[in-house]
Amino acid sequence: MSLVLALSLAVSGNVFWLMRGIGTALTNDLVCGLEEHVHSEECYEKKLICEEEHEHTDECYEMILICGKEEHKHTEDCYAPVSVQRETRSDWEKTIPKTRGVYASDLMNVAASQTGYVESEDGYTRYGDWYGNPTADWNVMFISFCMHYAGISKDKIPGGAGCWAWQVKLEEKGLLITDLNVLPQIGDIVLADKDGDGKCDRAGIVADVTDGKISLIEGDVDGKVGTASYTSGSGVVFGYVSINSLNKQEVKPDDEAVSETAEETTAALPEGTTEEPAETTETTTEEKVSILEFNAETESGICVKATAPAGAFPEGVTMTAADVNDENIIAKAEGAVEENKEVKGSIAIDITFKDSDGNEIEPAEDTTVNVSISIPEDKQIDADSYSLFHVNNDGATEVEGVQATQSEVVFESDSFSIFILTATGERSKDKVHAWIKNAGMGTLEGHREYDPETGTYGDYIVNDREYPYVLRAGDTITLIGYNDQQTPRFVIETDDGNNNSNNHRNIEIVGEQTVEGDKVTAVISGVGSTGWRYENDHWIRDSVRIRLEGTDEYFYIQVDEYGSSGAVVDFDNVPVYNNNNDNIWNYYVRVGQTISVAGTPNQNGDHWPYIANGDNPNGWIITNNASYQQLDNGKRQLTIPAEIYYGNRDNVQIITMYTPQGIKKVRIIENVDGNIDHADIEIADGGVYTNVQIEGGKNGELYKTVTEYQSFVYDVNYSEMLNSQGGVVQFYDNNAGYAPITPSRFIGGKDPETGECHDYWSDPNYAPGNSQYELTSKYTCPPGETFDMGHARWSNKRFFYQDVAGAIFDVELQIIPRHVQKFIWNADANGGAGGWDPISGQNIEYDIHYNQGTGGQYRTRTDNGPWSDFIDLKPASSGGIVEYKNEVFNLGKQAVIDAYNKCPNHSGLDFTVHHDLATIEFTASKVLTGRTLQNNEFLFKLFPSVEEAIADPVPTGIASARNDASGKVVFENVEFENVSGEHTYTYYMREIPGDDEEVIYDPVIYKIIIDVNKVKHNAGPEGQDIVVPVDIRSFTRLRKGGDPTNDNDYLPADQFVFNNTTNKYVLPDTGGGGIAPYFAIGTVLIVGALILLLLRRRKEVDL
Repeated sequence: MSLVLALSLAVSGNVFWLMRGIGTALTNDLVCGLEEHVHSEECYEKKLICEEEHEHTDECYEMILICGKEEHKHTEDCYAPVSVQRETRSDWEKTIPKTRGVYASDLMNVAASQTGYVESEDGYTRYGDWYGNPTADWNVMFISFCMHYAGISKDKIPGGAGCWAWQVKLEEKGLLITDLNVLPQIGDIVLADKDGDGKCDRAGIVADVTDGKISLIEGDVDGKVGTASYTSGSGVVFGYVSINSLNKQEVKPDDEAVSETAEETTAALPEGTTEEPAETTETTTEEKVSILEFNAETESGICVKATAPAGAFPEGVTMTAADVNDENIIAKAEGAVEENKEVKGSIAIDITFKDSDGNEIEPAEDTTVNVSISIPEDKQIDADSYSLFHVNNDGATEVEGVQATQSEVVFESDSFSIFILTATGERSKDKVHAWIKNAGMGTLEGHREYDPETGTYGDYIVNDREYPYVLRAGDTITLIGYNDQQTPRFVIETDDGNNNSNNHRNIEIVGEQTVEGDKVTAVISGVGSTGWRYENDHWIRDSVRIRLEGTDEYFYIQVDEYGSSGAVVDFDNVPVYNNNNDNIWNYYVRVGQTISVAGTPNQNGDHWPYIANGDNPNGWIITNNASYQQLDNGKRQLTIPAEIYYGNRDNVQIITMYTPQGIKKVRIIENVDGNIDHADIEIADGGVYTNVQIEGGKNGELYKTVTEYQSFVYDVNYSEMLNSQGGVVQFYDNNAGYAPITPSRFIGGKDPETGECHDYWSDPNYAPGNSQYELTSKYTCPPGETFDMGHARWSNKRFFYQDVAGAIFDVELQIIPRHVQKFIWNADANGGAGGWDPISGQNIEYDIHYNQGTGGQYRTRTDNGPWSDFIDLKPASSGGIVEYKNEVFNLGKQAVIDAYNKCPNHSGLDFTVHHDLATIEFTASKVLTGRTLQNNEFLFKLFPSVEEAIADPVPTGIASARNDASGKVVFENVEFENVSGEHTYTYYMREIPGDDEEVIYDPVIYKIIIDVNKVKHNAGPEGQDIVVPVDIRSFTRLRKGGDPTNDNDYLPADQFVFNNTTNKYVLPDTGGGGIAPYFAIGTVLIVGALILLLLRRRKEVDL
């Protein structure tokens, strides 16, 4: 029994000794520099987030952490070893240079004096010793040390030991500047957040600032005092403390001495430390540029922020900003836009500075003001590029060095008045239809004229008297001409030698012609029909000739005016007939329409409008089934239905009436030119598709794969012509007396039941991409026949040009890769801003060779190496590289007008379809701590604006994704279509919290800036295709506790990672029992010993 008791005491004593040893280890000096802290209820504030008026529940509130402390529990690593070798104060003070009382330069000099200092092997530093933690991390303690010996008191700038805790302290006192539009200066203190978690982890003293690169002297750089550099725009620099402003704040008024003995200061010592203040020295004022800030907002919500150095304005100056809507002022800037650019829109703002008496003033001489203009979303203009003009009494001058997007403009200026932002782009087709130059005639974007000398198709359309440019009444065309010899002008000729002296009245020049040097621009509008003229026993279409003065360049325009059923022609507005057919008014009708002609009869009052057979030498197009009506206004009216359709240009009917002014005639013409028989796809390359995939690697790396595809229109599923109401234009059967056809569409492909080839056919002699490759609806073929010209017949489908206001083509695209390249993200590239490095062996090019008709081969090469052997083109479904994709092209009225003029004889519509599409895929990672992640468990969304990203309820966004069981989250194929020029998109990615109460959802928001650029490309048919490359300019993450709407709160990120945890924990098996076995064994032995002892005593009592 004694043995058992002795063993129990021995084991228990050993257990308690082990515990005592642990406790003893935790009683040494703390060196971690952190306060032990666990969040409690006092650390949180309950904030109401519900906006509804009702009895609030717990769900209406959100708990906000307000203590500003980081959770921390001390471990053995937090305590210093017992023996640490120390320097004495006199040792390190021998290294301190003499100060002058100019804080910024003194601080930088003290820091520079410490360069090269290395910590001891056991981690000891003089900076930690001075602060009280000799072996702790000493990056911030080094700064505190330098501030102390530079004479900067803790009342001015408090010191610190840990970087994040110091950041919080500086923010509380309003000393941390995070607006980096104005950079820090030499001697200021910079705080950096290198890991992007929202907490500053490095600090240094500025030694140099050059071209946005900030060089620092830092403590604890690989265990020594060294240097580091950051780029101001990289997002690593979190903010800075302006030491330079300290002396400026202490400057005395002018009537006091500016050089005095500095007041004694209490140095920035750590709490609980006492020391005599540093020796004071004579202080001189250092010239310091402090910052003046101004803010203003226009009535439309445009925000203007300006910063200027002290001295730029006297005290009491204010800034105002006002919207400017004066078109004459805006025209000054738009008139200065470079040639061949179109102004998409302009925003004008009057920025004014006024002194305390209300007088307008300008900045002091040799000073500039930095201005930032933020444009609200409803005022933004989407364009290719932006320019800023400063308008004053001398006119409009373009401001240089401007950074401008559709949402923000940043610039510098030394004078202020009206500033105008112009948004510009390439001239679009609906603005410029033709371009006349001395060297050529009638350039029209997208039109192609065959050049027999080169055997290729150039950029000029056919334009002459036989093939004029056709407008409908009310449409316009812009002509641009050049003449080096004289001031150029366009002239509408009244007589071109073809007896069309009256046709010039049917077009007009709209407004004034614009002349700039040797260039002239004129807008021509169609007014009325140019009609027909009778020549050599036939009616011939007429046109108007426009001449460029001083040249032999001409442009022919034909104007069609189409009647509608029930229209009335008033003879009172028709000129008197003078035995010249040129002054007979023309009016067009088609079968099924009616025409009414009315007029005031002659003085005898006995004449009605009548039809004379002699005026119609080639037959009737209207019937004798006419009706007469006496109108209340005294006019007499003849109404005639057009029921007989001959389908040729010679069907003309003249109606005559004797009026008080004389004989008048109206010519009713069969609407043959509106009767068209095809809607073709010419130049049928479908455009270039670019896909970018962003995906994280297994070891934290980030990859980008860029794939560029060429596409061609391989087949047409169907096409519909649309009317002005958005409905489908009626088709008619040319072989059945123009009976209506249903459905009114051209259908592609082959009927699977009858085998009949439908409406779209391509010439097998031309491969996709060839300039003659097209799909035409002009022919069809009998059932069971092969669709070739040997078996083809004319299509029987007809429709009317004047009915068409738009078109839809549903097509099948053949898509083939031509370039694939892979990159890896390098966070250190571009001065810390990051960038993509190409990966060797991952740059693959494809060389495509089509056969005549269908099929072809391709070959590849890697990193510009040798080409492989040719491989047959096969669909991807059969192991090849060819993909197929359906695409719908929606074309508007201008595309219809251009298509009509591209057809040389105006018998149909020849469209050019070209689609520019870029897609990007994002891959994020989902991490769940505490239990196993399930497939599709969490929802993530991509938003086009920060407002949508933080909205409640959550909007749809532009894309959604869910995680798989491995944590992979893929946003597939975010599309950018038909981009014009350079464009930047900003997206926000976040997780959408669910209703699982056991999960703590990650609140992080990722901001992604994407550049999309439309450029000419060398590959493809004749080098004319357009590629739309997509690239991620930057991606950042919102720092913890940051403001999502503040760009400065976003920090560089390496990957898209979302971390969730559960609030129910299962402790892991550590693989050992620790001291638990000792407790168990000791407890059993003690209890056993006590039981035996009690039994023995009872036995003794019994005895």
